[in-house]
Amino acid sequence: MSIKTITHARSVRTSLLAGCALLAAGAAHAQSVVLANSGYWSAAQLSAPPGGFPSCSVDTISPADGRMLGISVNTGDQTLRLSFDKQSWQIPSSAYITATVQIDGYPAWSQPVGTGAVSYDSHGMSMSVQPAVSREFVHEITSGSTITVRFTGNEPPWTFSLWGTTAVWGPFMQCAQNIAPQFVAALTPTQPFVAPQPYAAAPQPYVPAAPQPYVSAAPQPYVPVPTPQPQPPMQPTSPGSTV
Repeated sequence: MSIKTITHARSVRTSLLAGCALLAAGAAHAQSVVLANSGYWSAAQLSAPPGGFPSCSVDTISPADGRMLGISVNTGDQTLRLSFDKQSWQIPSSAYITATVQIDGYPAWSQPVGTGAVSYDSHGMSMSVQPAVSREFVHEITSGSTITVRFTGNEPPWTFSLWGTTAVWGPFMQCAQNIAPQFVAALTPTQPFVAPQPYAAAPQPYVPAAPQPYVSAAPQPYVPVPTPQPQPPMQPTSPGSTV
């Protein structure tokens, strides 16, 4: 497996999961509205928790042990964020954690997590996705088959099916358009042209010319004089002939 870590500063991919922090305080108190369900994934809109921001998310949960993997964006930093949560975890605030995320056979995304961050939730942590590579990451998430997360410590790798991510991504992006328009704009591909403007004038239907009635010559109060016809010339006669 090919893994690129954050220590390789020249690699664009290593800068994906930069700016890591433990889950925000009070996130559990946010009110959630489910937008869509498909396969193993759900899309939801969350109200702002105390001291936090409203957010949109897609997530999946393992019913066997409660492991949760979420992908979200909020009004505050408008950056895509991956979150990992498990109730049996007890993460100290000073923990140094390295997590790698791999989708199918693509090279893994890797980033150290923690290093002295204040722990508001010892059961979970999150990693942000740099805007420069968000489009590539979203492509992998919505077109891939499985996602695998590997941690330091003795936590076994997590593997989740991505079945359903394509269907729930549309409602997630509609939600994000309302609360994080900068994030949505960053995912929109740039184009080397200006979109053409439609012709403003409305097309006019063909209107045929109105038929004109036949107008005959006006009647006259006289009888036209016939045109005289030419007469044949007189022929000379012989002497003694009888006319």
